[in-house]
Amino acid sequence: MTLTSILTHSKLLIPVATVALSIFGLQQIVKKTNTQGAHPGYHKQYMEEKVNEDGIIPFGLQNQWANWDKSKLGRRTGDDPFTSVDELGPFAVGGRTRALWVDPTNDQIILAGAISGGMWRSENGGQSWAPLDDHQISMMPSCIISSPFNSKIIYYGTGESRANSADVDGNGVFKSTDGGKTFTQLPSTANNENFTNVWDIAHSLDDANTLFVATHNRGVLKSTDAGATWQNVYSPSPVDRIICLPNGIVVLGKTYNGVVYSTENGNSGTWKTSSFNEGVGKTFGRVQLSSCKSFPNVVYAMLEGRGFSDPCAAFYKSSDSGKTFIKKSIPSTIGSGYNLYCQMLGAHPTDTNKVVAGGVNIAQSNDGGNNWTSLSTGHSDHHSFAPLNNSTTFLVGNDGGVYRYSWTSRNPTALNDGYQVTQFYAGSYAPSGVGTVGGTQDNGTHYQRGNMVGTKLYGGDGAYCFVSQQPDGKVAYLSTQNNGIRRVDNFNITTGAGFSTSIADPLFDSDGVDFINCYAMSEYDYNILFYRTNRGWYRTLDGGNQWEKMNNITRGGTKAIGIGYGSNPPVYFGGTGGQFFMIENAYTALPGEEKILKTSLPSQVYSHTIKGIVVDPKNNYTVYVALNNFSSEDRVWKVTGLDQPNPTWTSVSGDLPENLPVNYMTTDPAQPGKDLFAGTDFGLYYSTDSGVTWTKEMKIPNVAVHEVKMRADRKLFIITHGRGIWYAPLKDIPMNNIGKIQSNSNFSFYPNPTTDFLTINTPFSGDLNLFDSKGKMVFNKTVGQGNSKITLPKLSAGIYFVNYSGRNQSMTRRLYIK
Repeated sequence: MTLTSILTHSKLLIPVATVALSIFGLQQIVKKTNTQGAHPGYHKQYMEEKVNEDGIIPFGLQNQWANWDKSKLGRRTGDDPFTSVDELGPFAVGGRTRALWVDPTNDQIILAGAISGGMWRSENGGQSWAPLDDHQISMMPSCIISSPFNSKIIYYGTGESRANSADVDGNGVFKSTDGGKTFTQLPSTANNENFTNVWDIAHSLDDANTLFVATHNRGVLKSTDAGATWQNVYSPSPVDRIICLPNGIVVLGKTYNGVVYSTENGNSGTWKTSSFNEGVGKTFGRVQLSSCKSFPNVVYAMLEGRGFSDPCAAFYKSSDSGKTFIKKSIPSTIGSGYNLYCQMLGAHPTDTNKVVAGGVNIAQSNDGGNNWTSLSTGHSDHHSFAPLNNSTTFLVGNDGGVYRYSWTSRNPTALNDGYQVTQFYAGSYAPSGVGTVGGTQDNGTHYQRGNMVGTKLYGGDGAYCFVSQQPDGKVAYLSTQNNGIRRVDNFNITTGAGFSTSIADPLFDSDGVDFINCYAMSEYDYNILFYRTNRGWYRTLDGGNQWEKMNNITRGGTKAIGIGYGSNPPVYFGGTGGQFFMIENAYTALPGEEKILKTSLPSQVYSHTIKGIVVDPKNNYTVYVALNNFSSEDRVWKVTGLDQPNPTWTSVSGDLPENLPVNYMTTDPAQPGKDLFAGTDFGLYYSTDSGVTWTKEMKIPNVAVHEVKMRADRKLFIITHGRGIWYAPLKDIPMNNIGKIQSNSNFSFYPNPTTDFLTINTPFSGDLNLFDSKGKMVFNKTVGQGNSKITLPKLSAGIYFVNYSGRNQSMTRRLYIK
């Protein structure tokens, strides 16, 4: 039998017309290497994916979604598909903390505001934590203050103006009257564009009902009736820091523009520009301010470097309540503030000479800013500060959570036990148990092997990751920000142990990639990966040792990859602008064989962002598509007949809340299309009637769910950006309702590449034939069912084809001989 005849009879492989190309025009094989490049973070990517048809992100939608949820609470039908919903963790990793508050009467009571994770409370000095409200309208606390007249009254603002986050915009100001046990949204700030990006909040020291809000896009707003109404008292934006001092003095830190002050209670038209004995022109970014509580005439100002990686631009001290400033030494060891991202300043409450400054790192001065000493960095990227009442210790919030420092020691103590606010970008599951691997914002890649039990695999910003689905799960993949991708060999699904090596290719860097870059692993063969760049798609058949580019024409904007089932399935690619492609027989296809599917898209999908593609477990030509940009159009679809000229798009959005982005969706593999699950920007929703009606799963917080992954054994893994990873097994269903799921273990062999042997797994007895790239048979053997180790003849290095035939089936795969 010739190679051409085999390919003709194989239903799973390349057509005869492409055989000549497979012989004379095979993809360029490129060698791996590890490269890294600077990138401003996830925010740019987030905006690219999320904006609506008009290029904006609408404000105030959280209230609409919350009202939808409330309207459904009384109409639940008891058809919850889960046996349980459990939080896997991680337990003590923490996450980006922009707001900290210590009860002025009790150092044991602490509030911590986690971006994307909500407000948390500790009543034992940070030894343990509990969330205040997992279903708050906005889970984006950015700043916090209490009334100096009554510490039971506390306010916090929401929204993040410079972020690596989801749900960047906030939704108003929230108030507590019981010492921070409960908070409610101030009605005056709900669905109000003035309160979507709150940098800071401050309370007057002279009046119990006056407070100020500093915003990114609306200047400074003032309330004289405890937040019932507001007026704009300072228009230029952004204003990122505001402090209230005695005798009606209010001082503002203006991004890019310095410091202004008012001696008349911050009223409109009373603002004056502070003077500096040595200025820095316009070469700075944010301006952080902090004052000494016991001696409020002492005010410090730190000016952030303007460029993304620029160090601190200047540091000043005022002894007259912010009217004039004297230049001091720059805390150069704190590193960059990453252009409005991370900057922190905190003055000692009783000693005017002690102050701490933070950027990427942290430093302390004991002589009023003349000299600086580096402190040990508990975690990089500092955002918030709160002194304890004992005057000997202070707290800082950073991208790793909450840390306590002593004013007389360099080393911090982590206070993150039970502070479960980790922001995962993506994740996947082990072949069994609750093992889950996920990549986080600035907290690395983690493997959760039990409830609140896990292992950190790698550092940096974690991203997409996978574990091989063979029973031993012996290979895993992880990735880091930009183009970092690594293979973990000898991975242990029990302990999470393993050693990783880079499998990135130089072309990934030259093509350009997303900050959190999408790729996918075949569950049939863990050596097969598909990787996206800004110019197209790459495939590896040998675990990343060699990559081949799959497109001849640039295919940019890909955000999702969905791999089918079986030994040579189709692979689907989707992305911005409604792009949608398929590569048939994707494991053996040649460059340029992708099929453009965009012409089949309905108008409601055409210009939107496809973020999630899941292939139906029973039909490789049916997929479920999630659209994650803001729009009033339907966000979840079922697509059938993708092997036909005109596929059918059917909306399964039903009554999902309008304008709710869906980041990922999946289905029950036992009854695909009936039970559906959608990970959204406002939690997890499910449908048990094929998408006609949807229900909010209230055990999952109102956080952005980046991915929902369903394992073949009907275990759902929920990857959240702000509250870690969750696990939800589905209820049993009658066996006669369970259809056959496509096998992902028909015919496989390893290693690939190899030198002189193969271990082959076959579902039944048959003939094994090996062909070189010119179609000449170089080896043949009859093999039995199951695993067989075969010794190959001595062959020249290059590309070969392994064909396995039996029971009227024929399957062919590529093999690389080293």
